[in-house]
Amino acid sequence: MIPPARDPRMDRGVGRAVVTVSAAAIDGRVGRVLTSLAFVLAVGLAFTLPRAVAYAGLVDENLSLKGKLEQVDHTMGEVDRILSRLRLYDAQLRSLSEARGAHGPIADVGPMSGDVLEYADDLEDDALALDAPMLTSDDVLDGTTITSDDLRPADAWAADIADRVTGFVDQFDSSEAELAALMADLEALRSIHQALPAVWPSEGEISSGFGWRRDPIRRYTKFHSGLDIANDIGTPIESVADGTVVRAEYTSGYGNMVDIDHGFGIVTRYGHCSALLVAAGDHVQRGDPIALMGSTGRSTGPHVHFEIRIDGSAQDPLKYLPR
Repeated sequence: MIPPARDPRMDRGVGRAVVTVSAAAIDGRVGRVLTSLAFVLAVGLAFTLPRAVAYAGLVDENLSLKGKLEQVDHTMGEVDRILSRLRLYDAQLRSLSEARGAHGPIADVGPMSGDVLEYADDLEDDALALDAPMLTSDDVLDGTTITSDDLRPADAWAADIADRVTGFVDQFDSSEAELAALMADLEALRSIHQALPAVWPSEGEISSGFGWRRDPIRRYTKFHSGLDIANDIGTPIESVADGTVVRAEYTSGYGNMVDIDHGFGIVTRYGHCSALLVAAGDHVQRGDPIALMGSTGRSTGPHVHFEIRIDGSAQDPLKYLPR
């Protein structure tokens, strides 16, 4: 049997229906995808937004901390300068306290001497009197646990450190002038000490003292302005203190003579030498050889005539020479 013929318009309607169904299915899928993406974005923002806010705060805190640490670093440069100055003062104090020969100003003190231990005990007594806390081994080894409540923000910690360092620098700057003045006074005392006679000018025996005596040549009473020390010709004569040679020449009375200016108005004289080892303008230190003993000028035998003059006035050398 032959099937009936189909109307072509019906075929076109079916095609339109198929197309319409396919578009609706696509629109549904796209909607579901967009919904899923929106959900994922929402979840992602829920997790990342607090972290982003916290990160921004952390960046601000780090920038603040960086600024404070730069300030601390700058101030630490001042601390380094202060430490250099303190090392200089320490070196000066050590040089002032160094023992020099048998007549050094300060004896050497060992690191664990009784004086040091006594000083430590005094510090502890002072702390107890002031009710000040003292750190003991129990404080270090008590095993105390640090909790989060004990911790401070980094920028607050840096600010506190900066304030403490700045306070230290300000305190040192305000007291350095006084410390420098003290060091200047100590240097002046040292200079005076170096200018005072502290060694004998030569070995020998005292043949004539300071004061009035009967002149050995002219046989009348005359004031003797120095001390005569007798020994063999050629015995070394040394400077009794640091100073500058102002005269080194022959005179009719003192023969070959050396005058040394030690500063502070102190001048020493060495007469009747057989030979001079220095010249005017030479700088000498205590114990340096300056001449050889002799009997030149108005003399009755080999000796050195030694004088100490302060502001031009003759002094008894035995008041200054070590015994």
